[in-house]
Formats: sequence, C-alpha cells, structure tokens
Amino acid sequence: MKIVSAMYPHRFPDGYTVFLKVWFEELPGPVLFAADPFDSERHGKELWIRAMAGEFGPVMTIEPPQPLPLMKVVNP
Repeated sequence: MKIVSAMYPHRFPDGYTVFLKVWFEELPGPVLFAADPFDSERHGKELWIRAMAGEFGPVMTIEPPQPLPLMKVVNP
C-alpha cells in the first residue's frame, strides 16, 4: 500500500508497536494503524521506521489503562 501521510504516533512504554493515524492512497480516508518492525507487510515496517525516525512528529509514550479494583461482594 502506498503511504500518503501519517500522524499522532504513540506507543506503550515496553512495546515495539507504534500506533498512528495513516492515509493510504488505496483507501478513501484515514485509518488507525499499528506499525511494527516485524510486520510481514512492507508498509507496516516502513511506517514503523519512519515513525521512530520522527518523521510524523515525536512518538508519544502512553501508559496502559490500569485494571479496575476488585469490589468486595457482600451477601444480603
């Protein structure tokens, strides 16, 4: 797929995957995309390399959501 543009790169602290909003020439609009250096498709690897090089802006690190605390069940 031909990459037109990408923006909003972000990733989790301990992961390889970079998440971006990407415009591909073959699609009618932008899509959310997970780029990975081990992707089997060339465009996935290319997006990861370009994102990590800062081409689409700084790669923001986001914290994963925290699990909700367990609630104590009280018998009526």
